[in-house]
Amino acid sequence: MAGGMSGAGPATSDTQTSDALTSYLEANQGNATYVAAVDGSATTAAPIMLATDEPVVSLGGFSGSDPVMNSSELATLVAQGDVRYVITSEGPMGGLSGGTNDSVANRTGSSPPSGGMGSMFDGGQQSETTEWVENSCRSVSSDRWQSSTSNGSTTTNLNLYDCTTAVSS
Repeated sequence: MAGGMSGAGPATSDTQTSDALTSYLEANQGNATYVAAVDGSATTAAPIMLATDEPVVSLGGFSGSDPVMNSSELATLVAQGDVRYVITSEGPMGGLSGGTNDSVANRTGSSPPSGGMGSMFDGGQQSETTEWVENSCRSVSSDRWQSSTSNGSTTTNLNLYDCTTAVSS
């Protein structure tokens, strides 16, 4: 691992990529080409790439609003062994660096729908991809990859899915 993630990159304090997450991804990547696929933008993927020195798929493209692949294309990468892990966010914008409903409302004049990875695309291609991940991949228990603070709470609002046993779409 190239270095820790505390305070690195554009991630906010509630969505930081932790040392525990990057260590888990690296230790369990196996022969996958990409250490993970993430549901946000290139700036969402960057902290993980910098910490692991491994490539990451940004499912939202450069800006996070360009769905670069549909569920069939992601399933193909998984089936080929190129992607094992997918990281989604519980945040309203669906990216690791996410945002709040208030910040989105200030920029767009309306609040986004709540939800995870597909929330930015409201029923479109990303929602389909989110649904495939949630239905086809196994959720990894957060105690295996999240750090706890001194009061026992976790430091991120992420979901990690292991897609090694994913069902084709």
